[in-house]
Amino acid sequence: MSNCCVGRFEVVAVLRAVCWFDISGKISTVGLSSETHYAVFLVFKMMNASGFHYHPTVISVGVCGGSSNSKYVCLDLNLKENRLRELACPKVRSDGWLEIEMGEFFNSGLKEEQVNVKIMETTSHIWKCGFVLEGIEIRPKHVWYVKAENIKRMQNSQFILISFSFLFFHKHFLQIYKHFIYIYCY
Repeated sequence: MSNCCVGRFEVVAVLRAVCWFDISGKISTVGLSSETHYAVFLVFKMMNASGFHYHPTVISVGVCGGSSNSKYVCLDLNLKENRLRELACPKVRSDGWLEIEMGEFFNSGLKEEQVNVKIMETTSHIWKCGFVLEGIEIRPKHVWYVKAENIKRMQNSQFILISFSFLFFHKHFLQIYKHFIYIYCY
């Protein structure tokens, strides 16, 4: 693997050549926070890619037995067709990888459910290559950013005291009191 494909993981999936592009996956909601809206992101690179700029790709996210949403997107930033310019396109992340939001879902936490994701382009019959998949990220839709300068565990307490800085935390774990944040430790 060359440096251009180095990511957070030792191994990434590299598409050599296919006519039907179809990636699907599922995850249980058991490990996710309850009462939380999540967004799902496709994280990838295009390395000498071809075949993705003529026809839109369908991406979808859904909860098994529940709601599902699909949309057409353009995965290649080197667009050939003007009609694809109107579709959602990936954004370049600070780490150099591309990401595009696939959709979102709500995890009530009341029961175990399966979240299904799909990326597909099977209508064009054009050969595709050069797609490098780092992964599919599921992250809370609404997060707060707080600057953390001093992190201290208080004696005989289940709270951590943080004075303001910029550190990422999910809204369900925060209680704000004036200039300090107390994070409950489970």
